[in-house]
Amino acid sequence: MRIGINASFLRKSATGIGQVTLHFLEQLPTVLSTWPIDQRPEVVLYVQEPFEGISDSGMRAKVFLPRWWRRDDILREWLWEKQVSFEAEQDGCDVFLSLFQSATVFDRTSPVRHVMVVHDLIPHLFPTYVSKYSQKFHWQMIERGIRFADSLIAVSDSTKNDVASCLGIERERVQRVYPGLAPMFLVSPSEGETAAVLARYGLRRGYIYHGGGLEIRKNTEGVLRAYALLRAEKKKNLVSVPPLVISGKVHEKTNKLATDVTSLIIELGLDDCVHLLGYVPADDLPALYRGAKFFVFPSQYEGFGLPVLEAMSLGCPVIAATNSSLPEVCGEAALLVDDKDIPALSVAMDRLLTETALREILSHQGRERAVDFSYVAFTEQVIQACVPEKL
Repeated sequence: MRIGINASFLRKSATGIGQVTLHFLEQLPTVLSTWPIDQRPEVVLYVQEPFEGISDSGMRAKVFLPRWWRRDDILREWLWEKQVSFEAEQDGCDVFLSLFQSATVFDRTSPVRHVMVVHDLIPHLFPTYVSKYSQKFHWQMIERGIRFADSLIAVSDSTKNDVASCLGIERERVQRVYPGLAPMFLVSPSEGETAAVLARYGLRRGYIYHGGGLEIRKNTEGVLRAYALLRAEKKKNLVSVPPLVISGKVHEKTNKLATDVTSLIIELGLDDCVHLLGYVPADDLPALYRGAKFFVFPSQYEGFGLPVLEAMSLGCPVIAATNSSLPEVCGEAALLVDDKDIPALSVAMDRLLTETALREILSHQGRERAVDFSYVAFTEQVIQACVPEKL
């Protein structure tokens, strides 16, 4: 048997989908090693760029670009996703796994079984993400790809519900499989390691932390306004508030999908108490979570919500929103608030600043909740969906 895998998000490994792709492929050789030798499939990874991390995995990589369009843009993405079905058929693949929603479609007469992982339907739910014609066209082709897949996997029940309600796909066709945690979040950094990372960023323990990107959807504006309200209330009683630390690439002001965080900080008079770290390497995140008093993530929509799981795994108390997948991932291990309710978010922040017992409870419950998510289990279940007769 030969399994082809669309692993092109390896070139964007810092993104959520890139992380899922990377850690799935890291676990795949171990999972397949449990199969009888004569039943282990050959794995071919289809990518747009070479990736060193898979060279010693025993999996073969096939690197190609569309024949007549090499510029890295939406057109190339669509052409590549169309061409990869032809490549997989030519290579004799029995199963093709798309590790993210894509425009790849196999003809109904094709012998290739197509399994697709759907992470979210953001462009369907937030039309501002597809304001250009090329973006709209590509997303329409992606929705077509989702509909034509033989089997679908959603990374949360929330995304599964979105696939059913937004695309009219029967729920029975969609299997929910949770992603897991990267290895760096499975072991807490030591006190010395944490102190060294915080020192590089000029931080002291006890700050309020917000991360996960500065797209408008991530609701950084809500965090800043709630923080400003909290400071104003505390100032009346001469009580100080820890600084707010925000990580994530600061985009140009012309980016309509991103919060103009710099201007907003000045507008709210917070320039002396908010620290913008910019892009933070993944290796530094465990220490940033550990050094925080709590993590605040009132996103407007998540297909899964990796940042809250990362924070919980390290015992960092979490405030999250009541929408989409966040209640599902957090369970009872976080304070949940309406992402549009700024006063409620401010009150939740105040509670975690003042109620030591609550922080300790959420820290303990968060660690326990995070244990339920594993990339080994994710990989096993995805492969089972690809080859259901094998397991």
